[in-house]
Amino acid sequence: MMSRWQRQIRAGELVIVLDDWSPKFDGHYIYYPTARQNSAAFKVTVDALRHHAPRRKRG
Repeated sequence: MMSRWQRQIRAGELVIVLDDWSPKFDGHYIYYPTARQNSAAFKVTVDALRHHAPRRKRG
């Protein structure tokens, strides 16, 4: 399934710039705070990303 921006690129509505500098990874970037205890909102976000991340095919 194509994302919205992928459809817009194919339709010519968007143009890729600096393609060599664009990340080739479809995952999430997350910041781990240096505080000893993480906030409740941070914990909920991390848990949601862990449980809702698409499964990658091995092979």
